Amino acid sequence: MAAIQTRFLVLAAVALFEPVNGNQVRRELMGWGADRWGQVQPGSVYSMLGTLTKQGFVTAHELEDGARQVTVYTLAAEGEAELERIFERIIAIPDPANPVAFFAAASQAGLLTRERFLDLLKARQRAERQFAAAWASVADRDRPSVVEHSTSLWLGMAEAERAWVTKTIELVENGGLAFRGEPGAGQAPVDPDLPRDRERYRALIAAQVSS
Repeated sequence: MAAIQTRFLVLAAVALFEPVNGNQVRRELMGWGADRWGQVQPGSVYSMLGTLTKQGFVTAHELEDGARQVTVYTLAAEGEAELERIFERIIAIPDPANPVAFFAAASQAGLLTRERFLDLLKARQRAERQFAAAWASVADRDRPSVVEHSTSLWLGMAEAERAWVTKTIELVENGGLAFRGEPGAGQAPVDPDLPRDRERYRALIAAQVSS
C-alpha cells in the first residue's frame, strides 16, 4: 500500500522544488516525516525517481556541477497530469484500507487550485455518505463480539474523517488555507540551501539546452 503514497509524494516534491536532485527529494520527504506517517522508505525515493523517469513523468537532467556530475529532476507535462490523477484517486475515492494515502494527498493540497480541492473533497464526502448508508443497512447482522468491537474502532475512525472533511470544506469555502496561484501558497524547503541550488541547476539546464 505504501507504493501509491511514495509515488505521489515523490512527484509532489519534484513539483514543489524542481529542479531538484534525488538526495534533496529524499531529505525533503524525510524532513516532512513521510517515513513515519507516509510509510515512505528512504531508499525507495531513488528507485521511484528512476521509475517515474522511465515512465516519462519526470525528466532527468545529467549536469556537470563544478567538479561533480549530478542528476536533477523536473516535472514533465505528463507528470503534472499523473499528479492530478493521483490526487483524484486518493481524495475523491475513499479507501478505508489505506487512510495514510488520504493524509498524504491532503498534506499537499496546496498544489491544487482552491476550486479543484473543493470538488475532490465534496466527491469524497458524497462517497463517504454512501458508505455510511450502506453500512447502516447491514449493521444489525450478528457478528462475533470481538469482530463487532473491532469494527467500532474502524467506524469511529471513518466518522472522524467525515467530520474533518466537512470542517475542511467549510474552511476552504470561507477562504481558509492557501492554494495554487494564491498568496502564501507553496512550501518552504527543509534544506535552506535548496533555493540556491535550484537557481544554479536552472542555469546549468539552460546552458545545456542552448549549447
